[in-house]
Amino acid sequence: MRYFLTILILCLSIQAFAQYQELDKQLSTAVKAWDLGEPAQAYQILTEVIRSRPYFAEPYFLRAQVLQGMGQAAAALTDLNILLELNSHHAGGLFFRGKVRNNLGQFVLAKKDLEQLLNMSRVETSTIIYQRIGHQVSNSKPISEELVLAQLGIADIGLGEFQSALGYLNRALRIKPGTCEYLLQRGKAHELMGEWLKAESDYRQALASDPYHEEANQALAGLIDATGRHQEAAYFFDQAINANPDFILPFQQRGYQLFLEQDWIAALSDFQKVLDLAPEDTEAWYMTALIYSNIDQPHEALRCFGKALQLNPQHGQALVGIGNIQLQLQRYEEALAAYAMAIFHHPHFKEAYYKRGLTQYQLGNIRQYCNDMIKAAELGLDAALEAWEGDCG
Repeated sequence: MRYFLTILILCLSIQAFAQYQELDKQLSTAVKAWDLGEPAQAYQILTEVIRSRPYFAEPYFLRAQVLQGMGQAAAALTDLNILLELNSHHAGGLFFRGKVRNNLGQFVLAKKDLEQLLNMSRVETSTIIYQRIGHQVSNSKPISEELVLAQLGIADIGLGEFQSALGYLNRALRIKPGTCEYLLQRGKAHELMGEWLKAESDYRQALASDPYHEEANQALAGLIDATGRHQEAAYFFDQAINANPDFILPFQQRGYQLFLEQDWIAALSDFQKVLDLAPEDTEAWYMTALIYSNIDQPHEALRCFGKALQLNPQHGQALVGIGNIQLQLQRYEEALAAYAMAIFHHPHFKEAYYKRGLTQYQLGNIRQYCNDMIKAAELGLDAALEAWEGDCG
């Protein structure tokens, strides 16, 4: 009997070892697919593993990273929740869930995960050793303390707790001085506190560490631009764009800057690039329409305002923009309809009352003109008050 039990245990051990070998092979294949730029294949392999072995934690961790890399943060969070139900002390899972929650704006929950990880007396490592996916930390290695501290700083920035954020980020920088990402986040905290000189110093230190970091270039450009140093800002906007031509934010910010400088053609080029990268960017359609309005292309302006309204039917500024173009084209009834719709969605939109009043004046409807002017004046538009006093008072 004892011999039989020994043989049985040996057989079960061999079977379990074979299962782990097969699982390790499948996970390695998924990692290889990801490294080759084939996330869909990696996702499919991991999904098949999870379907056959739903109680193994590691495939959920890997698939969460693949999903995050594919831009599916909510789905990644679902996998991480399952992972941590299976192993509540999975260090990589806690760290990655905290990071995903930060990305999703769930800062309170992110802090809960990260503080739990920071306070853990030991880190359980994975039975299966695998590579890193997408530069995320695998559970095969302990989580570096400064990574957790930096994510706690990011969570506190999101919560508006800037002093606490600075504390975490300073601790991270003491452990790993000169780290671009930590300096960038500390700069953001300083900027939000109104400490612009400190913020600029942090951004410049971040760029000294990584001159081609697109977000650091963009952050410094935005800060410099806000202080009126537009030409210097333009250099860093260009650097951000050169670092990553598919990074939308520098095109947006440089486009706004060029718009304010009335460099219409250059601004139009930047917003068209935004639309190439993000065709459903409502504000880019709106800004493009404004630019066409300023270069005397009213029909293109109407088309772009219309695109903005398709994406957001309650976009008050786009409705007023359409009204302005129709007024310019002397299509008074169409202008009235656009202004009326803007007022319907935004009853305190003083510019819409004012422009509707001007349209009524063109039609000879003086009573309606005066009513709109007094309403716009009550909402605080000085030009409307002057018009009412001159024509109606």
